Amino acid sequence: MNVLRTNKLKTALSILIQLSSSFFHTVAVADTNSEHKANCIIAKATLKETSLVTFYETSFAEGAWDLAILVGDDKHRVTFSLPNQNQTKEFICHYLSLAITQGINDKEQWGWHLAWSDGKTVYYARMDGEAWVSSVPKKIKVHGGYDLHFEQQLNSLTLIWKNADGSYNKMVSDDEGRSWSDIEPH
Repeated sequence: MNVLRTNKLKTALSILIQLSSSFFHTVAVADTNSEHKANCIIAKATLKETSLVTFYETSFAEGAWDLAILVGDDKHRVTFSLPNQNQTKEFICHYLSLAITQGINDKEQWGWHLAWSDGKTVYYARMDGEAWVSSVPKKIKVHGGYDLHFEQQLNSLTLIWKNADGSYNKMVSDDEGRSWSDIEPH
């Protein structure tokens, strides 16, 4: 059953989304990660076309599987499971879609905008790129949350997702992800 579900997710969610802003080139990829047991979704971004940044589910020393950002060889934890919450003998993917894009203000990159979905809730967080501290995730109740991606312009960040019925919704932030508009059709 897990193999069938994983193969369906792999086929349905293996897409390439190219995002660009006027200051940096960002590519976000929703793809499967063949290096992990469960072939879970990953998202990638490039920083000034030189450094690859990967956002994915991975294991940590205490056995929990959580979200992390990989920059070069440095793994930075994004989510923190409660004891025994994600500690299973056979790992299953917890998230159906992930998205990452650079946080930019005044022509400088300060960190990352992150989004992930479990099919019922879309989560959004900001990750500082120096201290590697994440904001408390914002929870957005949805019916789907597939094909997550960001669109970024000078002073505006848009988070877009696909609903279970095939329609798309969005939320817009004009303050680098600190606050968001109401959900509206895209």
